[in-house]
Amino acid sequence: MPNKSSYADFMTDWERLLQAVNNNGNTLPNMVDPVTALTNVLTEIRSITARQDYHRAGLRGETRRLRELLTEGRDNALRIRSAIRSHLGPRQEKLAEFRIPVLGRNRPVSTQPVPPVPPPEPTE
Repeated sequence: MPNKSSYADFMTDWERLLQAVNNNGNTLPNMVDPVTALTNVLTEIRSITARQDYHRAGLRGETRRLRELLTEGRDNALRIRSAIRSHLGPRQEKLAEFRIPVLGRNRPVSTQPVPPVPPPEPTE
């Protein structure tokens, strides 16, 4: 997941996550509480940004609340992604739909012992 720095980046990511969860609701565990919490955060962020556009003079309080909501939203998105990863497993390609990194295949471990390295011969 790339670094996000703007409100729009977070909102787009969370909207996509919620859409993916809604599209796959029948295959995922019950995530009503974190999904509802993230939806509420998105709704409040939209409301605050609309008020910010309207009231440029009083941004400090709204900006502080917006930062709090971003932290809360990150936590909720993390809970949702963790529940999805836990439910599907860390190696399922389906994780990519939720923008969750997929672990690669296990590589075979060599069972042959490594031969010892002979000590260097002294030079005279």
